[in-house]
Amino acid sequence: MMRSKIMLNRPGSGREEVALWTAHVICGILVGVLSFMLTWLEDEMTKFRSETVQHLITSHGGSLVASYFFYVGSAIVLVFIAAMLTVYFSPAAMGSGVAEVMGLLNGVNYTDAISFKTLFVKCFGILFAVVGGLCIGKEGPLVHIGANIGIMSCYLPIKIFDYL
Repeated sequence: MMRSKIMLNRPGSGREEVALWTAHVICGILVGVLSFMLTWLEDEMTKFRSETVQHLITSHGGSLVASYFFYVGSAIVLVFIAAMLTVYFSPAAMGSGVAEVMGLLNGVNYTDAISFKTLFVKCFGILFAVVGGLCIGKEGPLVHIGANIGIMSCYLPIKIFDYL
């Protein structure tokens, strides 16, 4: 296992290892649950859009105009919400987040890259953008989401995490 010089010179104990492994387990569980919830919400929202389009096609005597406008209009609204959340609420959530996490690990102080607001906007922004039909994926943003959850899990009010 690679450790920095600071970590190697730091006096260690079994309690500290327990704190580290507990934080890793909590972080993994939280990222997994959030990832599952994002995938489930994405599937449900996509299914709703598809079923609504099918209903509009069958209920209006086979007219494709209403279904077309619903499909395009819902995509525009979802992508607009994702863009406005990112631009006006938390600009630190722009992009995939992989570069920001790499910068943070290398010591660059990127403003607001790790915050609850960035986590919220990253989650809902990626959800609305994917459901809106943009050609993007959740893999890169999940790196940034995982980094946010990992750091936030170290600050949980658990006595053993005082070491962290």
